Amino acid sequence: MISVLSARPDGATSLALALATSLSEAHQVLVIDLNLERPEVATLLDVDGSPNVYQLAYQARLGVVRPEDLQAHVQWQDGVGVLAGSWTSPQQREEIGVPFIDGLLEKAALGFDHVVVDLGRPSATVPPAVLASTIVWVVAPSPLGLAALDSSMSQLDAAGCEWTASAKVVLNRVSDRGWRGAGRFIEREYGMEVAGEVPLAPDFWLAVELSHSLRALRVPIPDRKRFVRAYGADAWLVRQAIDRLAETLPKPRPAASATARAVEA
Repeated sequence: MISVLSARPDGATSLALALATSLSEAHQVLVIDLNLERPEVATLLDVDGSPNVYQLAYQARLGVVRPEDLQAHVQWQDGVGVLAGSWTSPQQREEIGVPFIDGLLEKAALGFDHVVVDLGRPSATVPPAVLASTIVWVVAPSPLGLAALDSSMSQLDAAGCEWTASAKVVLNRVSDRGWRGAGRFIEREYGMEVAGEVPLAPDFWLAVELSHSLRALRVPIPDRKRFVRAYGADAWLVRQAIDRLAETLPKPRPAASATARAVEA
């Protein structure tokens, strides 16, 4: 399971979807939008905003999430399962609490090879199921990106959070004009491993936003020239970076049999 967050709009949602799409080439993958302040997964992929995570939480408020209820709330786009987020009021957010999230992620892990969670901004309150996942912190190597990282780390340290030490940083929107020593600085100052980099690729992400599709990250590659002609040079750079990053992630566990899943549920 992979949980993706960012201290500012540095592309956490885009990276979560990119990783999920890359992994979906060979595995069954679910993306869960748990960004309660700015849910954008459904908008980016142009899937319906309903059913969504709040409706599932409301349905499960008197008990645990059932596998069949989760499946009924999942939509599909380009081979990736999507549990859409929802703009919620503070009162509605109480439905999406720690017990619900833990139950949701437990059931999702039973039904999918990989689960990718868009968490939004880092928080001092992290459900145990998220702590057990690979936490990816997305940072842009720019003055604003690094300032947001420093501010968030100060607040989390003051709250006594220890999970940050195990988080893996991914530098996003990397270019020759960015801070070249950002990775070494982050590892030295915060003790966080930098797991990889994704290049600045505005043409690719504009195409994704207009087409609502990341299929370029999962289609077979016959050869580089044909791929670039079909999707563009930016898509090739992002594909290579995301594939390298996906290789560092935990391998999916063997899929459980239907009988085993029923027993576990």
